[in-house]
Amino acid sequence: MSLFVLDASYTLTWCFPDRATPNTDAALHRMEARNDSAIVPWVWHLEMANALGKAVSRNKVPLPRALEIWEELLLLPIRQVAVGNVPELLNLAVKHNLSVYDTCYLHSR
Repeated sequence: MSLFVLDASYTLTWCFPDRATPNTDAALHRMEARNDSAIVPWVWHLEMANALGKAVSRNKVPLPRALEIWEELLLLPIRQVAVGNVPELLNLAVKHNLSVYDTCYLHSR
């Protein structure tokens, strides 16, 4: 089984067919078959909820479907990891010219 860091933008390709690619579909199928699993920082949950909320407000999906998508994601082998040291995140963000949010994903590795 492979383990990888999953970010919200990649996950969203699984939620909305118009954003999917052959590679993202293959990754989802590996996750569903339990051949791969993912780790995410705590912020992933907020980013996903925010994106689903925006999709509802833009009439891309109705709220009941957004809630179903959320429940479907929770069935996948995705494990949240603690982010930890905020000063270290800030240093990494500055060093790599990233947002602190994006640095959380690097730190999850």
